[in-house]
Amino acid sequence: GHSHLHGHSHLHGHSHLHGHSHLHGHSHLHATPTFMAPPTFTTSPTFMAPPPQVQWHCRTRMVAGAQFYIVGRDPAGMPHPDTKKDLYDPTHGKKVLQMAPGLTKLEIVPFREAAYNKKLGRMDYYRSQHHDEFDFISGTRMRHLARTGQTPPDGFMAPSAWKVLADYYRSIQHS
Repeated sequence: GHSHLHGHSHLHGHSHLHGHSHLHGHSHLHATPTFMAPPTFTTSPTFMAPPPQVQWHCRTRMVAGAQFYIVGRDPAGMPHPDTKKDLYDPTHGKKVLQMAPGLTKLEIVPFREAAYNKKLGRMDYYRSQHHDEFDFISGTRMRHLARTGQTPPDGFMAPSAWKVLADYYRSIQHS
């Protein structure tokens, strides 16, 4: 099934790797053929992910030896302050990376949009013809749930991976 732990933009350093180990432990990812790129260990807070930051994260992984880079819709998640519509198209991340000088050694792999399927009780690829069946649980909503001790719907994330995320956000709330 599809499960996710929002990567470097939500967990840093040890917590990031710890969260991925829990995904392996619950058969959400198969440990043998799955290589998880390490998080960026230099200081790089991700408040939003506009295209230049997507390029930076991609380049750091290429320098570390990655041959493929999966790009999602992160750049699209920045709303206009007045209209609240996304400033970027969901495909901008891929387009920016394909046009960026110096990233020619990487194959840019687009990520199909996934969301929590309320009917199936798990993550699933989004299908617009069944829009009402899907719940798009944003990073902002995940952080709120984690900080307030709530849990996401069953099937959204491996419970032990959610605990890593929740523990992290509660720990930084009090520091």
